Amino acid sequence: MSQDPGMQMREGLPGGECLGVMDATRMGWRLMASDFWLLWVAALVVTAILSAAGLVGCIPCIGVALLVFVKPHLAAGLFYTVRHRIDGGPTEVGNVFMAFRRCYWPALVAGLPVIAIDVALNLIGSGFRFSAHLGPLFVSGGEVDSEELMPILVLLGIGVVVFVVVAMIVRLFFTFALLAIWDTPTSGGDAIRASYRLVKDHFWSVVGLSLLFALIVVGAAIAGLLACCVGLYFTLPIVSIWYTGALIYLYRSWTGQALVQPVLQASPTAGAPGGEGPIPPSAIEPPSTM
Repeated sequence: MSQDPGMQMREGLPGGECLGVMDATRMGWRLMASDFWLLWVAALVVTAILSAAGLVGCIPCIGVALLVFVKPHLAAGLFYTVRHRIDGGPTEVGNVFMAFRRCYWPALVAGLPVIAIDVALNLIGSGFRFSAHLGPLFVSGGEVDSEELMPILVLLGIGVVVFVVVAMIVRLFFTFALLAIWDTPTSGGDAIRASYRLVKDHFWSVVGLSLLFALIVVGAAIAGLLACCVGLYFTLPIVSIWYTGALIYLYRSWTGQALVQPVLQASPTAGAPGGEGPIPPSAIEPPSTM
């Protein structure tokens, strides 16, 4: 019996071992390089839409509505776009809107926990900025003694720091929800539970990946700002695709799914240029024991 051609493109790790963070990071980079410009344009579309939504979001009600009804679907759509490319399909920029068509309400449910945390963090940030403007007015006006105000501010600051740290830790447990939605497109709740179980079993790896890409984002942001701020629209989509690819590889490895590893240079059998063909497989390095 002949083997399914699609299955010939899939490789797993030797011995059935799981990917490590650095393995997934390297594979995400190779994926991005395999079809750089089309993947970059797909991420740029998402970045541009969310940036425009952020400008409109200065009106609170509209900002929250956009955050709830647009952002999770674009994030899920970017996962779908990169996932489709990993599986050997062409990179289609329109795929970033796939969640709006295929799983609108489940994606909204899967994105709600992260949205709630982000809204809470944004409210805290707004509250601090508001206090920073009003505090000096009360002190200079003699309404509040600065010595009496200081202990309250210290306790408030400690409480806020603790809340932010806890909120960011909780947020990690929903890292894979908008990726898992494509395995359970009819149930956002199942996607949330799948993400929670996965992060619980690989918590420190998820923390390591998040810290690594936080540093990469900082570097990309600095580079973009040095290019008259316009460079942000070049560097940040690159990091977005890189991170998305790394997450997909980790998700598939940790859930026992087959992997497809792209190579940097096109093969004669790779199909038409521009990402319109299957990604030729290459050997996948076993996870580092370090």
